[in-house]
Amino acid sequence: MPNLRKLAKPLGVISAGVCLVLWAYLAITSRNDPVQSEAAQTAAIMGLVAVIGVVATLFERPFLMIVIFLFSFFPIGLYLLGVPSIFMLIGICNLLYLVASAVMLYDRYMVKK
Repeated sequence: MPNLRKLAKPLGVISAGVCLVLWAYLAITSRNDPVQSEAAQTAAIMGLVAVIGVVATLFERPFLMIVIFLFSFFPIGLYLLGVPSIFMLIGICNLLYLVASAVMLYDRYMVKK
């Protein structure tokens, strides 16, 4: 399990970072579109959630990471898993973020040290 423990933190940071980049891209590209004016606001809020996710991962807070996963995956990340575009990666990165938090939780409470 030590190998998984070493991979959990970088996996969490990378997955939250990729989400942040994708949300920023969506916010920038949909900002001037009058039809999708709410998309930029939603993307900005979800980008902020991704920043909090990076911080929670760096400080190794698995419970906060799970709360962030729930907030970012349901319903937006789940919906984006079914969208045939680059934004499908947001849902995939959210699931990878859950895996990282589960490994951190397992390492903290289940592994005898």
